[in-house]
Amino acid sequence: MIEKLCVEYRIGVAFHNHARGQSAYWQPEQVLAACQNRTECMGACADAGQWARSGLDPVESLRKVKGRIVSFHLKDIAKRDDPDCRNTVFGEGEGDFAIVLKELKRLGYRGLTTIDLSTTLRLCRRTWPETWRLSRSRRSSSSTPDEPHRKSGKLA
Repeated sequence: MIEKLCVEYRIGVAFHNHARGQSAYWQPEQVLAACQNRTECMGACADAGQWARSGLDPVESLRKVKGRIVSFHLKDIAKRDDPDCRNTVFGEGEGDFAIVLKELKRLGYRGLTTIDLSTTLRLCRRTWPETWRLSRSRRSSSSTPDEPHRKSGKLA
């Protein structure tokens, strides 16, 4: 039924991986098995931080689900291979998020990316400006988080 609606309305449905022991889809192979012989509208909500938390290599995991990434969650985690570790400020943890972003670019991913902090507002306030700076470091723009970078009338 869900697959039929995906095709009819051209919407994506994603299996979101959570950490080992918290989700039936914590490994890329489990997501791929759930999507086997189904429309390409069904795939992964790839969460690189959860893969790292589970002891998996997030870059290898992305490569495995290539072509089936419906959406992507970006986070940094305090400790690899620890399903109960907390999220942390980007660049302070063991999530290798910069390498993960490079791999997403190499794979040609252009879909929805969500910054997934799942923590206190205080940490969000501390994290957002640094994340914005890192995401803009390759562009020459005077934009701020309150003034999105615009190019040809579209958000870049």
